[in-house]
Amino acid sequence: MGGAGNNYWVVLGGPKPGIFREQPFTAQLNGAHYFPIAIHCRRDEYAQKLNQFQTLLKDINEFTPPPDAVRLFLNSDMAQGVLRRDLQCHAIQGFYVVIYGFTPGIYTTWEDCHGAVSGYNNAKYKKLTTFAEAMAWMILKGKKLNEEEPVCTTRAAVLNSSESGFKPSSTSHGTETTRSAALQARLIFDSKSSSHRQSSASLGANLMVTPKAPHTWRTMTPGSVSHAISASPCVHQFIRELSGITGAHYQASPHDDTPLPSFGDMADGYLQSHGYTARAVLCIAHAVEVSQSGEDFVRDISGRGLSVTEARWLWQIITGDNTF
Repeated sequence: MGGAGNNYWVVLGGPKPGIFREQPFTAQLNGAHYFPIAIHCRRDEYAQKLNQFQTLLKDINEFTPPPDAVRLFLNSDMAQGVLRRDLQCHAIQGFYVVIYGFTPGIYTTWEDCHGAVSGYNNAKYKKLTTFAEAMAWMILKGKKLNEEEPVCTTRAAVLNSSESGFKPSSTSHGTETTRSAALQARLIFDSKSSSHRQSSASLGANLMVTPKAPHTWRTMTPGSVSHAISASPCVHQFIRELSGITGAHYQASPHDDTPLPSFGDMADGYLQSHGYTARAVLCIAHAVEVSQSGEDFVRDISGRGLSVTEARWLWQIITGDNTF
């Protein structure tokens, strides 16, 4: 998350509402109640505007049913329109709601949202276009109004090579270890899985465990194998169209100054490191622009040859929306 100089937290409801410069502790009252809700932004003027919604909470108490609280925000013109101009001019990127993550709350940039969910088991989050919708999704904990079942529960990790397709995970948290969505090289285990690990440990005490045999090492004998390796230089970068790899660079390729759209550091780095051509990047940009949802994007871009799983991953790192 950004430096302390540009972090503002607005806490709506709860025993200590207001604006804070450091991350507040926002344990929810009575376990299942939906307030307090923490909102992170990068400017004082945004924090002041969001803090005005404290007045809307005067009609909400711990006995107010969640649907009634949601309707207050959805029917509020102020909640529907707050920060709309900032969103239109890209001063903020949207309202990212984190239901399950290291720091649940609402964020105004994908970078900050990503920091709250990256490496968290069964993280659940979504990008929304208005503050009213974000508050509704946060209050209902990812459910639709008048529905009992969650809209979706997704993992912070998107790609799993052992699965044939991309499927939403169940609402059980901490029973499996997932990979970081930020392409991190390490696994971070959720503290919520501690009870599962403890039960596994007690079960393991009754099992006979055979220790792994130590690795044995050998040296290569002189011959054709070492010669073949030296004769095959390492690939520096593949050349990739949406339909797949079309070639490879064995040395750093000359700098290409073709103007291309930017999707943010993470997405730009992904496309560049994987060798996507300017043509492929422009096709992706067009698909992002004309798509109304992740499903539209996947349908468009997979029709051009990209795999469905990678199309879903691209949509997530470009838009921050991981619902399909």
